[in-house]
Amino acid sequence: MPCRKVLQNLNELEKSISSKTILFIKKDIGSNEISNKQLVEEYNIKAVPLLLFIKNNEILYRIEGLKDGNFLKSIIDRFHPNQ
Repeated sequence: MPCRKVLQNLNELEKSISSKTILFIKKDIGSNEISNKQLVEEYNIKAVPLLLFIKNNEILYRIEGLKDGNFLKSIIDRFHPNQ
C-alpha cells in the first residue's frame, strides 16, 4: 500500500515541521467525485501516490511513487530551508 506509507510519512513530516508557511494537503482521488476528476485533469495525474510541491501556483517538484520520509524532507528543505 504505497499511498498509505506516503501518507504516514507526510503525517510525520507535518508534525515535525513547525511552520505556518507550509501547508500539507492530502487528497484521495480514488472516488468519482467531480472535484477529483478536475484535479486529475488539472495536474495531469497518471500514477499514485503523487506529491506536488507548489509555490505561488507553480509546481516546483513532482514526485510519483513511494519515497521515504528523509527524501521528502530533503525536497522540503530544498525549496523551504530552515524548517
